Amino acid sequence: MPEGSRWVTLPGEENDTETRGIEKGLEMHCPVLSELPAPPSGKMGWPWTEETPRLPETMSDGRPWPLISIVTPSYNQGRFIEGTIRSVLLQGYPNLEYIIIDGGSTDGSPDLIREYGKWLAYWASEPDKGQAHAINKGFQRASGEILAWLNSDDQYCMKTLRVVARHFQEQPDIGLLFGDCNTMDAEGLIVDCVRGKQSDLAQLLMANFIPQPSAFFHRRAWESVDGLDVELHFALDYELWIRMMLNGVRSHYIPLSLSQFRWHDASKSRNYLAQFGFEYLTILKRVFEEHSDGRFGGVKLHAYHQGFRMIDAVYQQGIDDGRDHEGEILRMVELWARHLHENRRGYMRNPQLLAESLYHIGKNYCLLGHMREGRRYFAMALRVNKKAYKALVGLAMASLGVKLYRSYTRMRHCLLRLLLRLNTEFPRTYCEKVHWRKIA
Repeated sequence: MPEGSRWVTLPGEENDTETRGIEKGLEMHCPVLSELPAPPSGKMGWPWTEETPRLPETMSDGRPWPLISIVTPSYNQGRFIEGTIRSVLLQGYPNLEYIIIDGGSTDGSPDLIREYGKWLAYWASEPDKGQAHAINKGFQRASGEILAWLNSDDQYCMKTLRVVARHFQEQPDIGLLFGDCNTMDAEGLIVDCVRGKQSDLAQLLMANFIPQPSAFFHRRAWESVDGLDVELHFALDYELWIRMMLNGVRSHYIPLSLSQFRWHDASKSRNYLAQFGFEYLTILKRVFEEHSDGRFGGVKLHAYHQGFRMIDAVYQQGIDDGRDHEGEILRMVELWARHLHENRRGYMRNPQLLAESLYHIGKNYCLLGHMREGRRYFAMALRVNKKAYKALVGLAMASLGVKLYRSYTRMRHCLLRLLLRLNTEFPRTYCEKVHWRKIA
């Protein structure tokens, strides 16, 4: 540990809670690769055998680098958390405050965290009330000017913190900064890239284009919204961005991969996509009810359509993964049909969107085996828009019975996935070269 710093037991901590902290105001030591524990056997590359070159202690004008506070919430992610920790500590950033809030893991995570404890500003392993509660707890202890959270199965890319610090220094009116986010599999192989985009709140309501692992915000932006909503467990980041922008926080997008989101069998994003969608709809309902002055009237129907389509994707995911989501899908189509009825005047002014919605309701009814209801919605879509060719094909296939309809849908989905993969797949080495070239 740096000279002058000492371990303290923070007030109010129970004896049976694993807790460590460093006194506020003491400088954090940013380690180099040789100081950290040796990586597990077979682990190579970033962040195992590679590190980001260390920055000078001060910026070029002599000012200190802004303090960046990173919080990692975790629960039973022992398989991945070490990579997360190393991707933060090996940024070569001289003014870093790193906090880990573990929810009382039983898979060995506390032992891994303890190995890196002397480079952490604070860490604890104790039961909490969920991810939002854990993140709020972490930020209550943070003192940084720039804040972010990184989940315990994700990683930062090399040089991310220096890029973020420079952008905040060059544009001090920015409150929310975000970039692109690579998607990697359980083994760390990059398989895709989620692109952000520069846009406004109205566009954000129609689609969440801010990848959470690649998002950083100024302390004033965080304090303006009083933290995360602890009642949310899936779309909590999306709701936070909306509240920040409603409060006038200026956002800025940089076209650069800042993080790597891990898609694996145990991830929330994979196993609870329907819950993400239902929470998404709850957030939209809250926003549109609180701001019923017509400010967002032009995007309301498109925003709801996106939310329903998010849940709509669950059924096909269930087919791919061998899981049953029928209860969630039936709930979704009933809610969607009710939504169309309650907003029928608005939808009649947008027949293409109405026909698209009716088609998806019909498709899901057919996949659930409710063929009569499915054909009814296909027919409604064709009455609204005679060029709704998907509904026309769906109506014809639905007349052949549920087994053939499901086979047709599965083959269509596989073909679309193949075409998408041909258009978006790229090797990991190419992605890394692009990232290095952009920030060299």
